[in-house]
Amino acid sequence: MSASFPDWMTDIPPQSINTSLGVALALTVAVFWGLSPFAHAAAGRRISAFHALLWRSALGSAILLAILAVSRVSVPPLRASLVMAASGVVGVGIGDFVIFDALVQLGPRRTVQLLALGPVFTFLLAWIFLGETVSPVQFGGAALVLLASFTAIWVESRRDPASREPGRVSLRGISGALGGAIAIGAASVIARQAYRMDPGMHPIAASCLRVVSASMVLWLMPAVWGGYPVLMRSLTDRRAVVWVAFGTALGPVLGMLAFVGAIKHLEAGLVTALMSLSPLLILPVSAWRHRVRIGPAVILAAVAAVTGVALIALGRR
Repeated sequence: MSASFPDWMTDIPPQSINTSLGVALALTVAVFWGLSPFAHAAAGRRISAFHALLWRSALGSAILLAILAVSRVSVPPLRASLVMAASGVVGVGIGDFVIFDALVQLGPRRTVQLLALGPVFTFLLAWIFLGETVSPVQFGGAALVLLASFTAIWVESRRDPASREPGRVSLRGISGALGGAIAIGAASVIARQAYRMDPGMHPIAASCLRVVSASMVLWLMPAVWGGYPVLMRSLTDRRAVVWVAFGTALGPVLGMLAFVGAIKHLEAGLVTALMSLSPLLILPVSAWRHRVRIGPAVILAAVAAVTGVALIALGRR
């Protein structure tokens, strides 16, 4: 069974699709977005999560606009541009706003593990709005992801208080990570809609639309409470600036370019599925970075979550 959708949401022409490239790009996103949370969390602990997010969005926008100017990529049609910009506001704006706070509250590893729930929301939204098929196997995969994610949180809530890994399990952190997973899933579907409207949209133009639109919304927020002076003083922390720059290169620049390219060549659910390998990639990095031992229960939960995501992506009828 598949959901109906508007006539303008036609399939992307076969000649525009390169599945192998899409898989490679999605896996690249998994690596970049698996490493960047360490940088974002380190910066957020020094200058606050919101200030780190604002500077990342500003730097990312500047770099992507420069790349757009040099590459001389054509501007997409207005309607497709607005849809892609909306994807940025949802995923990069709202999503990163709550994810950055979760990175500080939970720590990068726990946050990334909960973000594995993104495919659950992606395939449901893709079924409703894009007409993508949903099978019982996919519902089983969604249940497995949910079980694995919350099992990991339960195990983490009983962790050794002497652990040197940053962050701790809290309702605020869990809420932020879950909100981010929902935003990522919704943004993936919205971006796919934009490509259905303009199959020839260049990934550089799409990346600029997503990051710049989100940055514009985020930078209006400090005006509400007059937070610009404090924001400017955060630049005096040089280590935070270095972490922001490193995280920006991996996240909204290289990672975003790979993400929008993957969305063009693969279904939204499969892209998010491949990206969800980040929880497995982040385990050895976290163990090395913070010199902590990752328990077998957490490793098994991460493997189960990735398996569930694979069922969501590959279990269609």
